[in-house]
Amino acid sequence: VLGQVAKSGQGVNVVDAYSDPLFNPKVDERLPGRTRTLLCMPIVSSKSPDKVVAVVQLINKVGDLPFTEEDAQEFRAFSDPIGIILESCQSLYTAARNQKGVAALLKATASLGQSLNLEATLRTVMDQARDLLKADRSTIFLICNETGELWTKVATADETKMMEIRIPANKGIAGYVASTKQILNIPDAYQDPRFDPSTDRKTGYVTRNILCMPVFNSDGKLIGVTQLINKQAGVFTADDERLLAAISAQAAVAIDNAQLYERVRGMKGYLEGILQSLSNGVVTVDVQGRVASVNRSAARIFGREAG
Repeated sequence: VLGQVAKSGQGVNVVDAYSDPLFNPKVDERLPGRTRTLLCMPIVSSKSPDKVVAVVQLINKVGDLPFTEEDAQEFRAFSDPIGIILESCQSLYTAARNQKGVAALLKATASLGQSLNLEATLRTVMDQARDLLKADRSTIFLICNETGELWTKVATADETKMMEIRIPANKGIAGYVASTKQILNIPDAYQDPRFDPSTDRKTGYVTRNILCMPVFNSDGKLIGVTQLINKQAGVFTADDERLLAAISAQAAVAIDNAQLYERVRGMKGYLEGILQSLSNGVVTVDVQGRVASVNRSAARIFGREAG
């Protein structure tokens, strides 16, 4: 009966519940007494009169009488204020939830800027995304341009070290998102043909729902994919998509900085190796003209230790 009212948007007055094909007798197993008469009315949105936001139900009119048309009209008069109250509560709930989301996003943004270590950055991204969206698991895959693979580093079971995982950039859910650059919000993983359940079979873990999103750098280039698994309550929503997009944008900046730092550090080591191998003496100075470094040959010329 409730479903019919919600679907049609029309009230229903049931004179004899057990003779009505819409009535589900199992309802009485959870309620005291026996349902005889029902009056159900839709509560519609004040902004969209065609949208049903709730259904109110009255059971068993006092005196063992059926509900009348006058009862229905009087009950209908209550529906408008009930709808306004419900929408006001929903608006307050949404505002409070968004405020918590913004606070968590600011916290995540601040923590992402504190490290130039790529492994630490990846782990921070995963932890913050998981906590912010209340998911069970969170992974961010980066694209390896040399091999065309998606890779990430995750902690081992005892969390003593990080382990690298690599998958083809065109396989599975993450590969599909990397290939198409589209967001995937999958409410039921096992009903989606792109989902590969082999990992679940190996680990015993059951994937229920997935939110997967491409990550772009400041130049608009795809650098990775963020994947969240199993929302703790329900499925991933449009609000979750917006929050993940926001944290992914901040994460992209942090990842860019970490990767740039790794490249600069690698180039510095490479250049230092070349300088040390030269037979000529090389001295570098800073902008004030002070000696910053010398190679081994220069140290020998000056009669000093290379350190």
